[in-house]
Amino acid sequence: MKLNSIFIIGCRDAMPLLLGLLPFAILTGVSAIQAGMTPFVAQMSSILLMSGASQIAAASLMVTGAAPLVVRFFSAYMSLIFG
Repeated sequence: MKLNSIFIIGCRDAMPLLLGLLPFAILTGVSAIQAGMTPFVAQMSSILLMSGASQIAAASLMVTGAAPLVVRFFSAYMSLIFG
């Protein structure tokens, strides 16, 4: 098989995952923006944290005015729990 056709098959097979991923991505993005993050920072937190639960927990803590060390600790803790 050609590399191009393998990629197309993989994309087609991954399409059903978007039904669950898209609403969660919107929720996470909106909560990050409401927490005061810029769109760039919100995207980078998505790439670096790689855990939806810790992203939402971090955004919630940021809204309440928690210290950055507390936000980082609970983000790591949520990653350990669900990770």
